[in-house]
Amino acid sequence: MKKYLTFIIPFIILTGCGKSGNDTKPNSNNEPVAAIMLLPGENEICTTGTEISETQSSVKFTWKPALNATSYDLLVTNLTDGLTTTQSTKENKASIILIKGTPYSWTLISKSSASGATAKSETWKFYNAGPGVTSYAPFPADLIAPSNSSVISSGNVDLSWVGNAPANGNILNYDLYWGTSSTPPLFKTGISENNLVVPATSKTTYYWRVATRSAEGNVSYSQINKYFVN
Repeated sequence: MKKYLTFIIPFIILTGCGKSGNDTKPNSNNEPVAAIMLLPGENEICTTGTEISETQSSVKFTWKPALNATSYDLLVTNLTDGLTTTQSTKENKASIILIKGTPYSWTLISKSSASGATAKSETWKFYNAGPGVTSYAPFPADLIAPSNSSVISSGNVDLSWVGNAPANGNILNYDLYWGTSSTPPLFKTGISENNLVVPATSKTTYYWRVATRSAEGNVSYSQINKYFVN
């Protein structure tokens, strides 16, 4: 008798188990991103302003449209007197009347009406060109530490700052104005570094500012900061 060996081959049927349709939710993130700045260029002399008078010109600011931004606040600060002008716009450009021969900084706040969120751009410095000016002073130094209105422990204090080279020159050295008067007196001249250690007496408020001198002999002055020693 012949024996027959029978093989039973099972079939496995694969079927999909996903839901029909598209389950992808729309992106609900409406937060704006920081705008990319274009003009006036960083640390440049702006010569494209439209003349308004002998002392003023209208300067055009431009930037790339920021994702999710519905409007912008343009902040332009006069680095000589510290006054800031703010202009709101829904476009990626705006013009502001500025003083000739004066250093400024500008920054942008991107705003979203959908989320209420904001985003801040970089801050750029520039000079608004002045008539007949061929050599500009350095941009005012940025005071780093101690931060303005900070409270610190008694002992020696390391004052530090960042110099900003002029648009068409080099920094030669710095002068430090420091003391307990709100208009601090000259403390030391011809500083080649970006810091200086000074003494500190407890329960005392100190004020300080930095003058930046270029190789061409031009000088700029930072804002006055203060700190309190415990």
